[in-house]
Amino acid sequence: MANNLTSVDKQVGQSRAISESRYSTSKDEKRLILLAMLNENKTKILEGRWFDFRLADYARVFNVSLHESSRDTQKAIENLQDRWIYLKKEDGVFEKVRWIDGIRASLKQGTKGVRFTAEMVEVLKNTPDQYTYQLGEVVSLSSPEHIRIYDWIYDAVFLRGQKQVTLSLDEMRHRMQLDNHKSYRLYGNLKRAILTPAIQKISTETSIEVSMEEIKEGRKVVAVTFFGALKKDKNQ
Repeated sequence: MANNLTSVDKQVGQSRAISESRYSTSKDEKRLILLAMLNENKTKILEGRWFDFRLADYARVFNVSLHESSRDTQKAIENLQDRWIYLKKEDGVFEKVRWIDGIRASLKQGTKGVRFTAEMVEVLKNTPDQYTYQLGEVVSLSSPEHIRIYDWIYDAVFLRGQKQVTLSLDEMRHRMQLDNHKSYRLYGNLKRAILTPAIQKISTETSIEVSMEEIKEGRKVVAVTFFGALKKDKNQ
């Protein structure tokens, strides 16, 4: 049975192995993964690999119509079947695996379901590798790239106590699988289309204030450092 998703206050259990791996998703695919990563849903995934959800709950959480919920999740599920994720292992090697390997639906109950692969379930079993935040933190971040940048900053600054996180441009492109996008090979395009909007959106829509500092070799930007601070008028 699908869980009754009624509150964005529920906790998303994220995996550092996934956060630091290489993959790309659409907005709706990322939303589906976020719901699957809610702690109560992950428990059922670990037991039987299946994640079932109600279309009405998806619509309520992401503020879309029931029709949009059905249409968007159907496309997301179909695309997710063909998606690969390159999981970063401890030795630095990347293991290429599928996210899901099964789907199901019940028109009568208004539910859909996806079955995560055995490899992905093994990742989710690694409890020490997990961290959590409220689903409501990222609901307004419609860009999957913005959510990923939020993950990196939140984990480094608020959980690991590093005060900042520095990533090379190549590493960010690899993680978000932007390597084959010619336009993003130019830092100016990457900054204008992804980094600057992400900083603005995260700072506006979440409980953290974000800033960025460019790191150069000569005149060339080769990496960026993200800084994060908890807003004084919000509680995480």
